[in-house]
Amino acid sequence: MPGAPIAISDWFRSEASFTPEMRDWATEGDETYEMDTLASAAEHLQAAGFTDPDLGDSNDWFRDYSLDEYERLKGPIFDTYVGRFGAEQVRKSVENAQIRALLAEQGQLRHGHIRARKPASA
Repeated sequence: MPGAPIAISDWFRSEASFTPEMRDWATEGDETYEMDTLASAAEHLQAAGFTDPDLGDSNDWFRDYSLDEYERLKGPIFDTYVGRFGAEQVRKSVENAQIRALLAEQGQLRHGHIRARKPASA
């Protein structure tokens, strides 16, 4: 709607080339990912007529959160998680948390947000 703001929160990739771990994570397995950089996503919004994009890179938060999640899954909540979801599901969850923590540490998998506005005249 013209004149309205837009707020986007999503996962982005680094400006740097993929590390081998990021390439594997993004292209192999049951799901594949086609990710954009935060800056490129803002450029797409501007091309669509949105103005004054305000970018927020939350990678520091995500890096810490991912490491904490991995440590909790493999440690203090492991047995409870196995009891609820089964050993195989927990094994997969711990592996996924480990790779997310590594990718966040590398800066490859980044959480971010963009706020912009569509002018009333657009």
